[in-house]
Amino acid sequence: MDRADRWERHQQGVLHRQRAQKAEGKYTKRGDTYVLVTHRPADNVVGEVSVTAGYTYKDGKDVSVDIDGRKFSLFTRGGNAWASDAAADRALVAAMKAGQTMVIRGTSSRGTLTTDTYSLSGFTAAYKAIDAACPN
Repeated sequence: MDRADRWERHQQGVLHRQRAQKAEGKYTKRGDTYVLVTHRPADNVVGEVSVTAGYTYKDGKDVSVDIDGRKFSLFTRGGNAWASDAAADRALVAAMKAGQTMVIRGTSSRGTLTTDTYSLSGFTAAYKAIDAACPN
């Protein structure tokens, strides 16, 4: 498996998965997609989930996340999306640890709906690695 196709500790306190297993949408051009989970102890941040879409999201349009039937909503700014607060991040991370598949749906500034599917295989082990590298 290509390094970009699995969860891995990218740098101290950052866990990422690059490229969706499956990316759908009627777009002509799109940049790289990423899901990041970040620990920043200096800022008292643990397990912050963010999504980079590879395009600019439509203003005011949230991103939906479905993890094995559990639904979450992320707010958007530019080409990124985040959970609304630390409690939402904790719930999202817990679902990612327990889940098998994560489906992220977003709408570009041009109105194009995209659906990206990520495997969560290996997420828990990679999350433990950032916990060890960057303890709370």
